[in-house]
Amino acid sequence: MIEKVFILHHTHVDFGYTDTRRKVLDDLVAMVDEATDLVKASADRPEPERFRWIHEGFWPVMEYLRRGGARREEMFEQIRGGRVELTALYMNPTDLFDRDSFERSTDYACDLARRENLPLVSAMFSDCPGIPWSLPDILASRGIKYLSAAPDFIMSFPLEVERPFYWEGPDGGRVLTWFTEWRHSWYAEGIVHKLAEDFAKGTENLLAYIRRISDEGYRWRGLAIHFGMDNVPAEPKLMDFVAHFNAAQSGIEARMATNREFFEFMEQQHGSQFAVHRAAWPDWWANGNGSAAFESACSRRTKNALRRMRELAAMGKAAPDPARLEEVYEQMLLFDEHTWGASISIRAPWSLQGRLQWQEKRIPALKALDQVRRIEREVTASLAEDGRVTVTNPFDHEWTGAIALPVSDKKKSAGGLKDVESGELAIGQREKAGAVRDHYALRIGPRATRRFELAAKAPKSSVPAAMENDYYRLDYDPQRGTIGQIVEKSSGRELCDAGAEWSFAEIIHERARQGSREEIYDISYGSTSPEAKRPRPELVRQGGHVKGRKPRLITGPVFNALVTTGNLPKVRFAREVRLYHALPRIDVILRLDKQVETAYESLYLAFPLAGQSPEVWIENAGAAFRAGIDQLPGSATDWLSVGDYVAVSQADHTTVLAPHDVPLVQVGDIHTGKWLKRLEVANGHVYSWVMNNLWFTNFPAYQEGQVQLVWSLTSGAGLVDHEAARRFVDNSRVGPVVAGVSEEQDSVVW
Repeated sequence: MIEKVFILHHTHVDFGYTDTRRKVLDDLVAMVDEATDLVKASADRPEPERFRWIHEGFWPVMEYLRRGGARREEMFEQIRGGRVELTALYMNPTDLFDRDSFERSTDYACDLARRENLPLVSAMFSDCPGIPWSLPDILASRGIKYLSAAPDFIMSFPLEVERPFYWEGPDGGRVLTWFTEWRHSWYAEGIVHKLAEDFAKGTENLLAYIRRISDEGYRWRGLAIHFGMDNVPAEPKLMDFVAHFNAAQSGIEARMATNREFFEFMEQQHGSQFAVHRAAWPDWWANGNGSAAFESACSRRTKNALRRMRELAAMGKAAPDPARLEEVYEQMLLFDEHTWGASISIRAPWSLQGRLQWQEKRIPALKALDQVRRIEREVTASLAEDGRVTVTNPFDHEWTGAIALPVSDKKKSAGGLKDVESGELAIGQREKAGAVRDHYALRIGPRATRRFELAAKAPKSSVPAAMENDYYRLDYDPQRGTIGQIVEKSSGRELCDAGAEWSFAEIIHERARQGSREEIYDISYGSTSPEAKRPRPELVRQGGHVKGRKPRLITGPVFNALVTTGNLPKVRFAREVRLYHALPRIDVILRLDKQVETAYESLYLAFPLAGQSPEVWIENAGAAFRAGIDQLPGSATDWLSVGDYVAVSQADHTTVLAPHDVPLVQVGDIHTGKWLKRLEVANGHVYSWVMNNLWFTNFPAYQEGQVQLVWSLTSGAGLVDHEAARRFVDNSRVGPVVAGVSEEQDSVVW
């Protein structure tokens, strides 16, 4: 029997969407003082009616303090008194956040709370229907006990778990978690109930809702109702609604409340009865991260550089200026947060507002990568020695891989790198696609540095004209360049499913047969059945490799490569499958030249890996889970976010795929448009979702220009070894620290 209704009042922090970022930021900062005024003005009202305000994210509070925060002490006192609530998350995250991003950004609020003796026990996220599984561990380790979520169920499904529940992370950290109900517009549920618009009608609606969920089996004494909208200021009428509701009936008390008040009541009344769920919460809205392939890749490459510098600092070698590094994080997080553009981004993509708000979103991704590269060059300059190239492995394991050095004199052929101490010579191989670079295969011990001199000449090596090394043999069609099979030579195992519809590393274009965007998404914001809202359009797909486009085989002392080119609707591509002679590693490099298309389309890259009902592990933000198994029911199934790797594992064998740049995969098949309630993994097929313009708002309507994207693959015997997978990511994607490259050049060319 519900005895108390806790009205949780906040604004939804949409950094953009409703207006430019500057205007939204100004409005959100102004709301800090507005809330302070309302709390102060309501001090003499009965306790349930006294105004409460929840800061959904810490970012507006931080900006308020940056601007001087004239009434900061008053705000702090209201937080200490429980009338205003500080929450732990910096802003509403997407799956582009890695674990470091979560930890660092959460510490902003934690550090302030510690300095100013402020209570901080809750975190919030709104809109995105899902969040990385590492979050409970991160929050619990910082003393954050509660998570209040308002997931948007447009283009998603609601969770099928009883609320609230204890959400347990892979390391055992727990947070008591509440999420809003799908029928009443997530964080706007109090607005949908008309609580502030019409007190009598709002009372009627709220009582009807209480009866409904009670009849459906809701069994707790407390109920939370979120009241907020995108960047909308505080609503003082809620205090009068509470007074009206409590006077109009007896038995149920409404009150304005903070998350802490609600959760503490629920724990006191029922704490031992709530279910514990130890599973991931994949985000349905992560598909939007594929709407900006270049910018998302910039964000991931920024994280690579930050990881290198963290590891280098741990060696005591060199450390960047913390203030400058903070600027990188700020720019990166501004891109990684969930608001991507204007509300009119799809219906008016060529409008001033649509273009402006997208530029405001994308520029921080580019700035972050540019800034971190400049910082890395300056940091590594301290490791450089005159006339020498130094390569430092900052990791606690051996690094094996290839470095690529830019070429200053393109008329000269590739020479070699001679180890100053051992005299060992690494022979170079010239690459001319895109930037001109010389590649060298190296091996460096844990936390070690090797010093090299550039050798003008190197002995020629005999290289077979085949896609084969000591580890793999690639069989391909000489007429089209399609790869039919990859054989792991140590075991004789075929790594690809010979019966798959698409060949290994095939590029696939997808469109809706009718061509209408409405074929692919729903635009109904109301409370219709989630199942009825899911369109299942007829989709048309075509591969890029056709007869008449013969592949080109490149041979050299470092790698052999198979290069194919082709055209698909509104995109030209060149695909290179690279096989390193000395490494159990296959790279796929995809170079795209994309033209504008505002009708729905997607691009995929196929990895039809062999396996009968394998376990497909997805790593994201420091937590790995089995697709379709270790997931909260109702969480995303059609697509999943990947941070470092995907592992297709059976009892005796595992194949690991590390996407360098593309953060989305679909497992088992291409599922776009299916809206699966459950993901049943019958095979090892993985489809990297390279690009899409699926959405009807917020995300860009089109993509354009050139981009280069990379994937790395390896395999081995036995069940998945997550530490080995992490080492492979360090070796293939993150890479070592290279110094001694001139200022005009870039050792991390992209």
